[in-house]
Amino acid sequence: MGRAVRRYPVPVGPETALDLRGLPAGLYLLRGAGPARRLAVE
Repeated sequence: MGRAVRRYPVPVGPETALDLRGLPAGLYLLRGAGPARRLAVE
């Protein structure tokens, strides 16, 4: 639907963990400094 559902602070290092608790199942698009990535939540 094109809406932002969560926002996270910029990570300090090259990797970070995202808290996906409470996020409904579905397909999501992750956007950051690099190319956008698809994420499937089951």
